[in-house]
Amino acid sequence: MNDQRADVAIIMGSQSDWATMRQAAETLEALGVPHKRLI
Repeated sequence: MNDQRADVAIIMGSQSDWATMRQAAETLEALGVPHKRLI
């Protein structure tokens, strides 16, 4: 995850949403897409 330049933001309503959104973050990471997580 690169917080300096993120092309995509994964925005969650609460920490418990991470269980659902983790796969999206892993896919972005595998594709080399800069992203960050926000709660």
